[in-house]
Amino acid sequence: MAHTIYLVEDQDLMRSSMRTYLSAEDAFDVVGTADSGEAAIQDLVDSGDAPPDVVLIDVALPGMSGIDLVGRLREAHPSLACLILSGHAEEAYVEAAHQAGAKGYVMKGKPDEYIRAIRATLAGESYRSETVASMWDNAQATS
Repeated sequence: MAHTIYLVEDQDLMRSSMRTYLSAEDAFDVVGTADSGEAAIQDLVDSGDAPPDVVLIDVALPGMSGIDLVGRLREAHPSLACLILSGHAEEAYVEAAHQAGAKGYVMKGKPDEYIRAIRATLAGESYRSETVASMWDNAQATS
């Protein structure tokens, strides 16, 4: 049985490309997408449906930020695995994502890394891109 993935990305082309890329993996089933945190809340919290195995969330969303979305999703589903996708390698973003309960922080631009991050998360591990690894580890050590 395939693991279920949900994508939250505001850029149409990026969201469509990621869905296509991840859907090509037999082990993954992309069960939904949203272009905002508010839309994701409707799908994943307000609907009452069972949550997916992993949610990939863009850090910079219109309205509710990706980091705030992680917090809201984890309130509703404490065991839900959320991965932040970001073009921002700043310590403040990485620390905030960790504090919100994200299971990892993945830099955009390397699609094969999305696969590795999802697999690590499904195995119960945290994942961080090499670019932000030391920042993630520091955030983990201080929490």
